[in-house]
Amino acid sequence: MRYSKSLVKKKYWQKVFVTFLSVTFLLVNSTGADSAITFGKMWVSVLQSGLGVSSPTSFHTGTNKTFTASFPLCDSDKGFPCINKLLVRKLGAKTWTHMRPWGKVAAKKNCQFCKYTTWESIPDKNLPAGGEAYNWSASGFEEVSLSASLSGYFTGDPNSFGTSDGMTYQPTGLGVEILDAFRNAPENEYEVHLKLGLFSKSLSGWFIGRLARPSLDLTSSGDLTISGESILLQNAGSEINYSDLPPDWIADLVKECIPLSYCGFESDPQSWNEHTPWQSIGYLANNEKTMKTFSQFENIFGNKAQNQYRIWAISNFSDWVKPISKIGNCSISEGFLGLVSTNSTVFSSDPPIVIDEALSYRVGSTHLRADGSLNSGSYGVSLRKDLAKCVWGDQFIPEFIGVEVAYKDGKPEVIATSFKSTDSFYNFNASGFHYSIPTLSMKNFKSEVQPLKVSVSETATTEAIAKISPKSTVKKTTITCAKGKVTKKVTAVSPKCPTGYKKKP
Repeated sequence: MRYSKSLVKKKYWQKVFVTFLSVTFLLVNSTGADSAITFGKMWVSVLQSGLGVSSPTSFHTGTNKTFTASFPLCDSDKGFPCINKLLVRKLGAKTWTHMRPWGKVAAKKNCQFCKYTTWESIPDKNLPAGGEAYNWSASGFEEVSLSASLSGYFTGDPNSFGTSDGMTYQPTGLGVEILDAFRNAPENEYEVHLKLGLFSKSLSGWFIGRLARPSLDLTSSGDLTISGESILLQNAGSEINYSDLPPDWIADLVKECIPLSYCGFESDPQSWNEHTPWQSIGYLANNEKTMKTFSQFENIFGNKAQNQYRIWAISNFSDWVKPISKIGNCSISEGFLGLVSTNSTVFSSDPPIVIDEALSYRVGSTHLRADGSLNSGSYGVSLRKDLAKCVWGDQFIPEFIGVEVAYKDGKPEVIATSFKSTDSFYNFNASGFHYSIPTLSMKNFKSEVQPLKVSVSETATTEAIAKISPKSTVKKTTITCAKGKVTKKVTAVSPKCPTGYKKKP
């Protein structure tokens, strides 16, 4: 059942990245009229958006000394970072179309303690340029708005913001998002070109993406290119009798809500019963609590999502921008390590972890979309090349990297994977697995599977890497491949030489 927002009295609470929407009273009856109070039930929903700091406007605050710098266009005089260009193409097309900026986004400015303004970049003080987002158009495509922004902190007198006078600035969070007039990304593929300049060194850690088949590149001069298709996100939710709430979830809620008013509740969750008024709780935050809640309510939510919307976005949020000194046994330098993107409802709030030379990651979603169609999973990883070589070895062949999916029943499945190389990143994309809560492991299958043959000059076409489990006991043969003075032996069911190598007689 869906309810009109006009019927709901809202209370908002936020604690350590957990966001609840608490609705205390809803006046409805079986016909939807405003004549009765509903008791004995509540609504619980889960959707981990992954969005963080994207903003169409620039502003700073004096209270907690934070700022958000919306990227100006590169032909402005405000400096770096800036938006260089936006390209678009229909799904499956090979030719990109340039979109043009035609007007500023009419953004609401409702923050009472924020000062909305624009400013020029001060590179030696680490202050990024603050501008405004634009709308973009191209013949044959929907008009969209592109918002890219850096957020961070500053020290010094708020009245001196935007100057060098006793000020220091520390940008930490990057967000990029594409929207149309209805606040959804159209079903197209986009390529965003940003010039970060020296500010690329301010970005560190892993990023989360909400796009399909992502590809990433970052040059030494700070030119960042992000491409990918928009995805459909599924919102899981259900109306539940208070008597049917999972006991472990209630216990968790009590621990987090002391005193109860801290969560906006008017009674103890342990005492909720058929006489308790209707209320609603939504889990939106990027942490393990959201994943845990989805797991606790998975059977109650059922196979089908409640609603869906289309999105194209990436961001790095606070849990992921903290300094990371190691991934597995690999010591790493600071900087932009990679991007993880998925269409799942929830995902692990930690970056992928290395287990037995595999990058493992946990996701979760409903088995069916809101429209009743199968919710086919997508998973993309863009990994900086030096990190990839550390995880899998200097001599690893990217074409042999694949994704294994482990479901709750413990049966692993190797799924379709594609590969694309850019100057600084290896981009791997997998699709076709099913939900509910699988663990995805990106691993080096070495000679166990046939390599992919994918052009690096354009978006890769998804191809199957294998139809067998890595543990299958089938007859294999070995061939020797040569490239100049370098030779490699490849063992597989139907062995083929890697790209650039020739089979020796």
